[in-house]
Amino acid sequence: MSSSADSLNDIPGKVDPEFGVFRWTIDKFSAQEQGRVDSPSFNFGERAWKLSIWSQGRGEGNIGYVSLFLAPADFIPASSDNVVSVRVSFSIINVFNEDTHKNSAEGSWVFEDTSLVGCSRLVPLCELVEKGLLVDDTLKIRCEMKVHNGTLPELEEHPVQDDDVYGPFKRDYDLVVNVQNQQFGVHKVFLSVNSEVFATMFHNKMKDSSSDEVTIDDIKPTVFQEFLRFLYLKRVNKLTLGEYQQLIACADKYSMSELKDICSKAIRGDISSNNAVDLLIFAEKYSSPVLKADVMKFLSSVQ
Repeated sequence: MSSSADSLNDIPGKVDPEFGVFRWTIDKFSAQEQGRVDSPSFNFGERAWKLSIWSQGRGEGNIGYVSLFLAPADFIPASSDNVVSVRVSFSIINVFNEDTHKNSAEGSWVFEDTSLVGCSRLVPLCELVEKGLLVDDTLKIRCEMKVHNGTLPELEEHPVQDDDVYGPFKRDYDLVVNVQNQQFGVHKVFLSVNSEVFATMFHNKMKDSSSDEVTIDDIKPTVFQEFLRFLYLKRVNKLTLGEYQQLIACADKYSMSELKDICSKAIRGDISSNNAVDLLIFAEKYSSPVLKADVMKFLSSVQ
């Protein structure tokens, strides 16, 4: 990639100093030469900074990856107690205008140090096209920073995500759902409110609804757990692509359009040139207009 001043004029940057965010747009990315190119400098934390990108990886061990680093664009005044520290997060903005491939790093600079801090393997080069990260051959990078004079404070420890499924409704179940030899307690009212199919089943006192047990065999227990999490908490924890597809099929079977839409949106980051056609067929089969629209948008961006 070219690092000349002329090529930098074609790489506009946008600075949001109040949020410590710098957005860098690189046009005609695939036509750039191998090597390093620097972003325009931007000011934050009373300093000037720049991003540096290697389209073929920085160093022999990182060939085939995109490398991205941050460094001061000016010298730190020579002073024994002058330490500037930064915590930085990089991401690539995809065709759906979402942050993907997030990576974090931190470092400190003393005296006239202009060393680089960042990520040697931000994303495999092949995924730029496969995952729709190059839109009209344009790469969009987002850099979020926190700058400190002195050493960095310790990061606050975030509590481990609660794996709660039922919220405050953990007792008095009136239905048992058998899923591949595992049993789950459920309240009929939550099934009825979220699914017209279950509501009709219970209302008409059909075979399955006349007893206190229902059997569902076409979904894994771990995926059904997310089905329950949606019923009670209106959210779904992260799943694999195949598990999201199972949950979409289950949501379609029981007429739960909101759950289907949540899962369809979560799949966006997994759409690639290798599976787009299959996902389009899947979206048609299970009547998911959200997923269909996303796949079509992806396909139009990689043509």
